[in-house]
Amino acid sequence: MATKSAEKKTKALKSEPATEAKAVNISGAGTLVEHSALAAGGTIALTSTTTTSQNANASGLAVGLVAAGANVAQATSNVTTTALLSDMTSVDGGRVQLHATGTDTNVADAVSGSGGLVAGSAADAITSGTSTTRAAADTST
Repeated sequence: MATKSAEKKTKALKSEPATEAKAVNISGAGTLVEHSALAAGGTIALTSTTTTSQNANASGLAVGLVAAGANVAQATSNVTTTALLSDMTSVDGGRVQLHATGTDTNVADAVSGSGGLVAGSAADAITSGTSTTRAAADTST
């Protein structure tokens, strides 16, 4: 699990707080059987599973005669999950099962506040995921 938090409080005649929190996960898991002969009287099962959680939290408060600021939280995942039979010489089983499961949770929270004669604030929460999940068999030689 990737977690990132940022908080900033500013009091001044002129204040410009900015917080940024980024939680990024770039990873992968794979189960690979290749260049082999598999034989079983029952079930042949090949499984690959990933579960990720990315949490980013940004908050800020600006107080002053002129107060402004931006708070940005970003949670991103790019995870590859693969279950693969490749270049097999033979596969002989009662049942052949290939399973690949990927679960990504991305959460971003941004809170902004300001107070002053001239005040402005912004909060931006961004999530993105570009993950790939693949289960495949190639028994050609």
